[in-house]
Amino acid sequence: DNKETNPNDLKTIAYHEAGHTLIGKLNGQEITKVTIIPSTSGAGGVTFIQPGDEKLYSKKKLEERVMGLYGGRVAEYLLFNEDWNEITTGASNDIEQATRLLHAMVDTYGMSDNGLVNMTMLRNNATSDQSLEYVVNLSNQIKDKTVKLMKENRDLLDKLANALLEKETL
Repeated sequence: DNKETNPNDLKTIAYHEAGHTLIGKLNGQEITKVTIIPSTSGAGGVTFIQPGDEKLYSKKKLEERVMGLYGGRVAEYLLFNEDWNEITTGASNDIEQATRLLHAMVDTYGMSDNGLVNMTMLRNNATSDQSLEYVVNLSNQIKDKTVKLMKENRDLLDKLANALLEKETL
């Protein structure tokens, strides 16, 4: 129940969860539930169905997963008139998961511009400046792609967020 939640926070949470949902749906993910009702793990949440038989993930699928994680933060960015200074701490877990995935893409899976190389093996687990640069560049490319996709579908974002504010769970 959200009776104690500040209305401004509630709107931010609704946009955040709508952002995850919108990017997920646009990238073909199956979503069973989205809510702004607080849980033990956070302010709200989106429930995705993960395909159980997939053992291998393409670079495209991993990038889409990062886009989905960025969806909440990008929705906040659009809600706050494209001002990165107004975004909230609500995405900290999303950013942590995305960073872990980006790091694996660059350092373990050889899925970046540094070639088909396991960077971790080359440097005995010490993060090199070059590896860090690749992770940041990949993050920025995916963030820009997410912003573009969400801007193109802003009407759907607004509808989803407003429906969440009205019904709390979809």
